[in-house]
Amino acid sequence: MPLRLFVWPPAEGADIPKNYVGVFIERWGDQGVHTGIIYCTSQGGTWILHHKGHFDLQHGNPTAGQIVSICPIDPLEVPIIARFFLDLYRRNKRKGFPYGFNSAAMQWFSEDGTFTKPEGALGICCQTFVLAAYSAADAQLIAPLDPASREDDATRQTALLDSFTQQLETAKPETQQHFQAVRNAVGISLCRPLEVGGAALAESLPCAFATAQELAVQISGLL
Repeated sequence: MPLRLFVWPPAEGADIPKNYVGVFIERWGDQGVHTGIIYCTSQGGTWILHHKGHFDLQHGNPTAGQIVSICPIDPLEVPIIARFFLDLYRRNKRKGFPYGFNSAAMQWFSEDGTFTKPEGALGICCQTFVLAAYSAADAQLIAPLDPASREDDATRQTALLDSFTQQLETAKPETQQHFQAVRNAVGISLCRPLEVGGAALAESLPCAFATAQELAVQISGLL
């Protein structure tokens, strides 16, 4: 069986598919855990795509220590999905996306990968970006996209926003106002980065939320 969970870079001789799409996970100091998309084709190489922050869409090479979770996608579909991710980056790299906590089930991207901010939404966080991008690529990772409410949803989101406080002190007034609106709206139930990675590791997609939670434990042990 090909290896579907490993720490980048893969060990020499590891049985990694030549073409794959997946999710990467990494720890971000006090900001907790971050996630993004990873995709690889034999012709194009390996790339990561992630929503790093407010209007900060990043595309580049994976870095040492990132945990890679490969999706169970038909090899014939991988180049199509990888191309979609590249097109998504090219169409949105100049502006990126606003940061916020809104449902991954909203229509965030058009069929060609163009960002289409839903009416009334503030923005997306890293895990919402991954889920929305995969859904737009017709490869939904988890169903339903948003889990039931959890008691610590608001607490966790507030703690994440608190980690941005120092950066916001020198930010433009409109950015400060935006994040105040995000803070006022905390509490929506969202999948968490490790759960997104767990979903990618499932045997088939989309997987149930309980499956994503169970597999997230495997990823957590590698952090």
